[in-house]
Amino acid sequence: MRTLIKHAALYLRLQLNRLDFRSRPRYQGPLIDAMMQFNANRTAAELLAKMDQHGITQMMIFARQQNPADSTQHVIDIKTAHPDRFVLGAPKAFDHRDDLKPRFVEQVVAGCDSGSYKFIGELQCVHADKHKGEWGNETTLRGERWINPLATNFRALMDQLDGKNVPVMLHWEFYDWERDHRRFFELFRLYPHINFIIPHGGFGRAEYNNEILTRFDNVYITLSKKDLIHIGRYWFTWRGVWPNANGPTSKAKQSKLGYAVVNPNGKINYQWLHIMLKWPDRLLFATDCHKRWRWQHYDLIIDTWREILGQLPEDVAEQIAYKNAQKLFVC
Repeated sequence: MRTLIKHAALYLRLQLNRLDFRSRPRYQGPLIDAMMQFNANRTAAELLAKMDQHGITQMMIFARQQNPADSTQHVIDIKTAHPDRFVLGAPKAFDHRDDLKPRFVEQVVAGCDSGSYKFIGELQCVHADKHKGEWGNETTLRGERWINPLATNFRALMDQLDGKNVPVMLHWEFYDWERDHRRFFELFRLYPHINFIIPHGGFGRAEYNNEILTRFDNVYITLSKKDLIHIGRYWFTWRGVWPNANGPTSKAKQSKLGYAVVNPNGKINYQWLHIMLKWPDRLLFATDCHKRWRWQHYDLIIDTWREILGQLPEDVAEQIAYKNAQKLFVC
């Protein structure tokens, strides 16, 4: 009952924010969207229209190999048709369990060696099952997708990428920090010349993000979805809009996730402000509008992040908004 009352109060607080019409400073500069995955139902025209509308100069894109169909060639075609606007990453597979499939490693290395893939698009190392299954979220037997980052094939991929300046996205959610962090710390230590990117700040607590950034110079964090405030499994913007965002099916996993970078009043909370000011060269703006229903809220997402970036010193905002991505992806 106490949790229900707490959630109801927070929901009401966010809804009241819609009545706040005061003008807030916004970051007005360019953006690079450092993470965008999609199926074949997203067209180049749709992407370019939103990019032009919102001042997004470039976008890092990669395919999804299922949900519902493999879009690898579709994404390659978009990159080929518009080479200056998109940076192509290796596709995201959904059939790994415990280790990467050998065939996937071969395909990814071949694509990187040919110059087609400039980064590795989100290896699903620790990914909890999400609501709702009928929306394309796979339900797994163990309640999560999990890959050991020190497993044989995973290490084989890292060995072949080492020294090639190909960033690697690792989807690692921090809901089981004690189980997982030692393996990832060892991975980062073993490959100091590979730049690793953790999307969404691992959906984790600020303390965990700060610890990783402090220990390892070769790890970057995207801030995608860290603007969302969790009310149970439903994730809202600070203005009380629900952009069809849902948390894990497991209440235990959801309870172990961290909070948004903003307080319920839309102001950056002090711990994340500390991280942004301390590590401005290691954070990346990104949206990851990977499903159609999230893409429908792209305008809202961009507007929210321009408000968040507007609270930062101009040089810090510019680094997060686009300069770090330019440097990391050499674009």
